[in-house]
Formats: sequence, C-alpha cells, structure tokens
Amino acid sequence: MTQAQCAPPKVGALLTLSFNGRQDLSFRVLELDPNRLVVFVCFKGPLAWQGTHLQFRLSEDANQVFVDLVHANIGDPDSFLYFNTKWPIYLLSLKAFIETGQGTPYPKETKIHIGD
Repeated sequence: MTQAQCAPPKVGALLTLSFNGRQDLSFRVLELDPNRLVVFVCFKGPLAWQGTHLQFRLSEDANQVFVDLVHANIGDPDSFLYFNTKWPIYLLSLKAFIETGQGTPYPKETKIHIGD
C-alpha cells in the first residue's frame, strides 16, 4: 500500500509518497487553489520524475467532478509513454475508492510494464 506524508496544504508544502519502501517520491506544492487546482514539482525520486510537474485541475458539472491531469516537463520519451498510460489506472482506482470504498492501489494496480 502507498503511504503519504504531507504538510498542511499550502504553497511550498511537501508531499512524500512511499511505495512499500520500493520507491519514494517527494513533491513541493507550486500552486494551490482549494477545490480547483494543485500543481506539484517532483524534486526527489527516479531521474525520470525529477523536475516534472503534476497539475490536477478539478471542475464540476452536472453533479460530477472532473479531474484534468497534466504531467509535464518529462524529458524521456519512454517515460512520457509510461506516465500517460499509468495515470489513468491510478485515477480509475481513486474513482472506484471514492464510489465503492475499494480501489486498486499499488501493488494491486493493473500492471503495464515489466518491473511494475
């Protein structure tokens, strides 16, 4: 199971994700507009993650919340493909968790790559 540690939500706050001790990723909050937008930059993790930006934009329409995710500043083309394939898997797990109380977090998520 993934564990997260973070400071209170504010610009400059830190978020660290740990995947069962297999991998740690650390992010800093660059922008924050509660219930609308959060932008992170990765400053610790695998080389492919370092310096990348994650933008989560939330919007609501017809009693539904939409999550628009942009993972930007990815330098490695192989990582770009991986990130663009893996994020929907995580977001669908989050959707299932919100709706049913059960998601498929790491290490139970759909595998797409040798070594996942």
